[in-house]
Amino acid sequence: MAMLCVLCLLIGCGGVSTYPVTGFVTIAGDGPLNMGEIVFTSDEVTAKGAIQKDGSFNLITTTDREQQGAPAGKYRVFILGTATYEDPSKLDSPSKNLIDSKYNDYRTSGLEYTVEEGPNSFEIEVTKPKS
Repeated sequence: MAMLCVLCLLIGCGGVSTYPVTGFVTIAGDGPLNMGEIVFTSDEVTAKGAIQKDGSFNLITTTDREQQGAPAGKYRVFILGTATYEDPSKLDSPSKNLIDSKYNDYRTSGLEYTVEEGPNSFEIEVTKPKS
């Protein structure tokens, strides 16, 4: 039993090792994206974070528990950047994409980043919607 406790302390009792992931999302020629969500996804895990008014984000990974950051590895990234007008509680409130819709799906965003062991910071520039 004592050996099991020591082993559990050494490997972290089932949690994955995560590393801090922060950054900024900006719209080319227009400053920070001031709302939305950014998602880093891999075959093993997904980490996401709310985009703040200054464009900053801080990722959180939820596996068996919520952890700051993301595990080391390669990620495909997508961003949801939509503004809702009028009353957001109404399903029919109009919304507007603040960024090109290609960023709404990791298969079309073209965004791929590698999280390294230790602190990570990413500056991500996206484009406005096509008119």
